[in-house]
Amino acid sequence: MRFSVSKNDPNTVHMNAGGYGTPYFGKILSPGQIDLYPAGRGMRAELTELIKDFAADPAGFSAAQGKLNHSCVYCSKGLTTNESLAVGYGPECAKHYGLPWGKFAPVTKPTRQELVNDEVPF
Repeated sequence: MRFSVSKNDPNTVHMNAGGYGTPYFGKILSPGQIDLYPAGRGMRAELTELIKDFAADPAGFSAAQGKLNHSCVYCSKGLTTNESLAVGYGPECAKHYGLPWGKFAPVTKPTRQELVNDEVPF
C-alpha cells in the first residue's frame, strides 16, 4: 500500500497498490472522508485498518512498509541506504513531508521474526 500526497492538493492523501500502473484504491480527504474508487470498494475493511495503523503510528507504519517492499512508502522509489530502509522513505520524501531522516530518525530494531527469516535488508 502506498500513500501519497499531491503537490497540487496537500490536504488529500491518495492510496494505491504501490506506484504507476497499479490499482488506485481512492483518497482520504482533509475532513477525514474516504472516497473509495472501484478497486478499493471491495477492500473497505482492509483499507480502513491500514489507514488506522498509519494514523496511529506513521513512523512505524512507514518503516514496516519500506522494509517489506524495499521502496519508499510515499513515492515508491527504491530504498538503497540503511537510513532509508530504517524509516521506510528516502531523503527527498523526508524533506518534502517534513519527516525525520538519517541521524535525526528514530532507530527501529528488527523484530525477532525478521532476524530468524533473514528478512532484514541490511
